[in-house]
Amino acid sequence: MTLPFVADGRGASVVFVHGANGDLRTHEVLRDAIAREQRYVSYSRTFHWPASAAPPAGAYTVASHARDLAAFLRALGAGPVHLVGHSYGSFVAAFVARDEPALVAKLVLGETIFGALLADDPGAAPLLAEFGARMKQIAATAATDAHAASAALFDAVCGEAGAFERFDPLQREVFLDNAHTLLGTLSERRVELSIEDFRSLSMPLLVVGGARSAPVFRAAADAMTRHAPRGARSVRIADAGHMWMHDAPGVAARALLDFLA
Repeated sequence: MTLPFVADGRGASVVFVHGANGDLRTHEVLRDAIAREQRYVSYSRTFHWPASAAPPAGAYTVASHARDLAAFLRALGAGPVHLVGHSYGSFVAAFVARDEPALVAKLVLGETIFGALLADDPGAAPLLAEFGARMKQIAATAATDAHAASAALFDAVCGEAGAFERFDPLQREVFLDNAHTLLGTLSERRVELSIEDFRSLSMPLLVVGGARSAPVFRAAADAMTRHAPRGARSVRIADAGHMWMHDAPGVAARALLDFLA
């Protein structure tokens, strides 16, 4: 599998898996810090920049991205890697860790919504319903105006109106460069990861979230921590939201490196 990627540094490979509307530039803010101690690797998932064509109907799925990532890791030839997923990328990373554990030395999961893990949290139901309704509205917009829908998605996941316009200009460009993938992301009928699957993950696990994240993502991070395998760790980064790597890059990089050391 040939996917665009960048690599920097020496040591164990730390592979970053971006979320919706992201690409190999999403985690660039962490590159220098990670590369001083480990080998930083960031790639673009299939259909993402520099690709520019919208995915064919039904082609954009977590399962296909997980297969692509597993093939990418084998082609990388770096042995078991440290895998860092963010948002949608955490789905992809978790499926690879479940199905191909020999490829993953340590696993980091940023905030993502595993619905099955939230089933025992009665307070999560209204949060999920509200977020789901918002995603449907954004999907309807994406059918005619992918750029406007992308900005709306960013505001929704950050839980703050106007967040996109206040964000780093380079990362706004990244988000819009991948607007062609948004309808595929939102149209997917996503396969869930069960509580049993999650608890069976065999490698060391770190769950990362932001203290300022939208309530639905804080609940999702709490659920991952609650159902994590024995020995898993969690960190909630102060003064950071869903895009915690950009809100507090120094703190985020240190948290990752301390876990991966």
